Amino acid sequence: MKRNLDLIRTILREIEKKPDGSTYFKVSPPEGVEMSSFMAHLELLIDAGFIKGKVGEYALRSYEINRLTWQGHEFLDATRDDTLWSKAKKKVAGEAMSWTTSLLLEYLKQEGRERLGLPIP
Repeated sequence: MKRNLDLIRTILREIEKKPDGSTYFKVSPPEGVEMSSFMAHLELLIDAGFIKGKVGEYALRSYEINRLTWQGHEFLDATRDDTLWSKAKKKVAGEAMSWTTSLLLEYLKQEGRERLGLPIP
């Protein structure tokens, strides 16, 4: 399975909509996304430290999500602007062809600094 950052962004956005203080909850896979791919991406989000939760057996479609982590919120904040998100994916994926979320986030932070007129380190 290939990691799909658009799917990751969509899942995180759905989790963000849930009320604070809820215990475990579920989100539905986006339309057109197979449950196995959805659950694999939930597992990646847990592994990456973007969400707290657990994934059970894929065959049972068992998973529970607790909350976004600080890192998950940071990713969402960096990717919130759709235009910037599209530009970042084209720029970073187009030039590097193989990239990581940390490289993508660095690019987004740099673009954000430029938009705000802040010095670039």
